[in-house]
Amino acid sequence: MIGKQNKNANFFDSYVFDNLLPKKHILLDIKKEIDFSFVEEEVRDLYDTKNGRPAYPPEVLFKMLFLEFYYNLSDVEVVRECQVNILYRYFIDLSIDEECTFRYNACRVQKEVRQ
Repeated sequence: MIGKQNKNANFFDSYVFDNLLPKKHILLDIKKEIDFSFVEEEVRDLYDTKNGRPAYPPEVLFKMLFLEFYYNLSDVEVVRECQVNILYRYFIDLSIDEECTFRYNACRVQKEVRQ
């Protein structure tokens, strides 16, 4: 079952992101120019629609894999960075108060993508 992402930023998220993010950064440009919604369509057939709990949103996992590739990070490092790096949290559409517990899922997705 594909998990859905809550993209409604609350007031606190908006305040933090507006005031703490750099004005110019490559990740901001990528987020603005690329619509990552295609990811869900591409992987829809890999998910069972009737059984299991909702998975983490594929778009978030894809963006984390992008960060791994772009910054040459390991699975553990990208999760750690997404826990503390506000720019990364903004890029992957993770709210300030959400936990980043994607380590296992990121590893599994990488394995499935490689097949």
